[in-house]
Amino acid sequence: MRENMGRYRGKRIDSGKWIYGYYAYKSVINKHYILTENTSAHCESYFIEYEVDPETVGEYTRLHDKNGKEPEQ
Repeated sequence: MRENMGRYRGKRIDSGKWIYGYYAYKSVINKHYILTENTSAHCESYFIEYEVDPETVGEYTRLHDKNGKEPEQ
């Protein structure tokens, strides 16, 4: 599995909603994921992976558009 540890976004396969986190590609099964970091009630961190459409994956810069709006989430 190859991982890029930058911030990325992509549209989820199951819901079509944008998801933000770390990008991962599993070449053995040819699937693309965005991983989000979560914290449990016991302060332990873990990741949840969401399959995303590879055509929508891109680096998330948090820049605002020319009208001062943040990108849709």
